[in-house]
Amino acid sequence: MSEAGAGKPRGRRVLKVAALCMLALAASYGTWYGYIYNQALQPQTGPLTEADQRVIRFHGCNVVTGGDIYVLRSTALRYLRVMVKGDSNSIRFYQQGRAAAKKDGIDWYQEDMVETMFFASRDYNKAAYSLILQALETKDDYPMVLNAAAGRVGMYAMRRMDIVRQYGDDRPLKCLYKMLRSNKDYHRLSAASALNNFGYHDVALNTREDIIKNGSQYACQAVQTLYDYRTEKVDDEKSLAILIRTLTYQTTSEAKSEAVYFLTKSGHAAIAEPVAIELLKKACGITDTANAVGPCDGRARDNVVHALIRMNSKAAIPYLKLLVINGKASYNASSILEYLRATDFMAYLEAKEYDDTHH
Repeated sequence: MSEAGAGKPRGRRVLKVAALCMLALAASYGTWYGYIYNQALQPQTGPLTEADQRVIRFHGCNVVTGGDIYVLRSTALRYLRVMVKGDSNSIRFYQQGRAAAKKDGIDWYQEDMVETMFFASRDYNKAAYSLILQALETKDDYPMVLNAAAGRVGMYAMRRMDIVRQYGDDRPLKCLYKMLRSNKDYHRLSAASALNNFGYHDVALNTREDIIKNGSQYACQAVQTLYDYRTEKVDDEKSLAILIRTLTYQTTSEAKSEAVYFLTKSGHAAIAEPVAIELLKKACGITDTANAVGPCDGRARDNVVHALIRMNSKAAIPYLKLLVINGKASYNASSILEYLRATDFMAYLEAKEYDDTHH
């Protein structure tokens, strides 16, 4: 037999052994993951064990603190299970190893738990839902965790209602309605978004409008929830009515500008234009009207400029020109100059002369 012929059986044996090893490893991981998965499905009560502490210490040092993503879902589930069972005081890794970070205003227990909830539930599995639901029920003292848990439970309601039904919606709804009574608007807004996914649309809309009407710092986010970015349309007629009423409320300039922008994109430019002009005047420093709280700068100014150009507003031309001349156009200057060139060439020349001189 030639050397080549003798090598063939040996090569096949090597491949066969390698395949068997791979199958054994896969079976071992499947058994290990099944154990972790079943652990995560249980109520996380009782004091932390030394094994729990080691899970956090090992993975915290090698995965979470390094800012890397979880390679295996089982890692995220193991970590999240202990995070739900314990807290920043009972988990030594956060009580001791992260103590210095607290002096800098960083709560790593909450930061890590929020990230872990996301990674553990990327495929919307049942074990992650069980843990997130328990976090929603028990982490009232951790606002970031509570907010994230409400958001993820809401996503399950939208993506995997079958899992939600298995657990019953009374548990999440009880927590979400409790959040609606919070004095923290970001809790109320998160709860409203989750409740909307559970089908409680009117409750969600009323909460969002209340946040907008009160001029909360979260009013802009509340306005954004009324618009569906996937379809580029306002969700429904009730949401449209709230956007229109936002133009009359004494809320933040940023919230008003978002309402202006979304109304314009949704084909209601005629309704939005008068308020958009007043906000643009405010951005130019001409007037303090538009019944809005705070200056019209940054995002608010950008929204208004984009909306007015999109609606081809002739009434906005002198104020858009002034925005460039006053040096307040920021990176919108090129868009404004292009628009002025197409609509009012004299205004374009005046603004262009200033822009060329100062840049």
